[in-house]
Amino acid sequence: MLAIKELQAGLANDVRTAVDRRFESINDQLHKESQSTTESMVKVAEVLGDKIDRLSVRVDEGYGNDLQIVIDRMGDAIQAMSSVRRTA
Repeated sequence: MLAIKELQAGLANDVRTAVDRRFESINDQLHKESQSTTESMVKVAEVLGDKIDRLSVRVDEGYGNDLQIVIDRMGDAIQAMSSVRRTA
């Protein structure tokens, strides 16, 4: 009978220790995976940022002057329209 009680007491402690180790293992694995995912997302953000910067430069080189001409012409047209209204 004493051996059974000792076995019961030891078994509960063994189960608790095994569960604690398993939780610790799962926690470590989740931490590593989340760290890896975070690092990957940072790399993706850096690559996208670089691509957006390069695209912005290409757009400025290709359309920057044309866009400025359109803006200047619109400004001239607005000034002309406002001067026509003043004289009318």
